[in-house]
Amino acid sequence: MERKCIPDNAKIVFNGILFDVYHWEQKMFDGTIRTFEAVRRIPTTQILAVTEQKKIVILSEEQPHYGTYISVPGGQVERNETVLQATRKELIEECGLTSDDLKLWKITNSGGKVDWESHYYIAKNCKKTHKARGDSAGEKIKMEELDFDDFIEKTQDKLFRNKMFQLEIYKMIKENTLKEFKKLLLD
Repeated sequence: MERKCIPDNAKIVFNGILFDVYHWEQKMFDGTIRTFEAVRRIPTTQILAVTEQKKIVILSEEQPHYGTYISVPGGQVERNETVLQATRKELIEECGLTSDDLKLWKITNSGGKVDWESHYYIAKNCKKTHKARGDSAGEKIKMEELDFDDFIEKTQDKLFRNKMFQLEIYKMIKENTLKEFKKLLLD
């Protein structure tokens, strides 16, 4: 049974831009009542974009507050859009790419006191159809297309920002299941 970070009886006490804060009362083993708190972040989408040439897209990004880092395409799901809409939007905005072959691969949740779902999509046969708009006042983005082994190596770099995905790849390395992941991405 999956445990929820935030119980059904929790009440929203603050709506933020990215985070909503929840409170709930809980009876303790000694009979006392305590108030607990957790936050829910709006969901994000991460895209494992594979080109028609079987190259995997990775980004070198820079933002004023975060500095320089490595990532896969993706971003937040706005409150007025679906995860799939956000996935298509982010792929176009950051890379200028589109795909007719998008499949949900995995959903992760950070758990604990921060309820944050990240949806991972595999986008196969990506085509350049737009001009990427990532270079804005808020971020600079440089896109690279890598073969599988170079992609895996980049995900384990200390500058790779998405630690949940980094951990997924690390587990595949340790469990010797990268071959299956490569087949999933490239076949």
